[in-house]
Amino acid sequence: MIAASHAHRARAACLLIGALGVGGCQLYWTKPDLQQYAAVTRFSDDHRECIRTAGVPPGAERVFVNLDLYRACLRAKGWQRVSAAQGGVSLGLFRGQEDEGPVNVGDVPQQAPVMTPPSTSRRGSSGSNFGPR
Repeated sequence: MIAASHAHRARAACLLIGALGVGGCQLYWTKPDLQQYAAVTRFSDDHRECIRTAGVPPGAERVFVNLDLYRACLRAKGWQRVSAAQGGVSLGLFRGQEDEGPVNVGDVPQQAPVMTPPSTSRRGSSGSNFGPR
């Protein structure tokens, strides 16, 4: 119940930001207990398997995707759907299939760039700690 309330607030905040013209939000998949170094590989593997499961015609290399089955498959594998601002996301958030296709079974959606924290270095280009010369 708490997680659902948090997700509802996040979606509402994204809608408000989008309505103000500041930016928009997109939905991403995350798996909280997954080690970050393995996350992209795990998501790609699970995504492809769920595309195969939800794809029509079965066994084809290019399929139309039943999005409800696709999302249920990812949820069954422990992935959760969350909202995040466009333009850059934190580690562990992945774009999944958002339209019915047709799509190639082996493809993974293009991922958003990962935001990096701003540099905390105060050194100038001269290497001095005393600021610009």
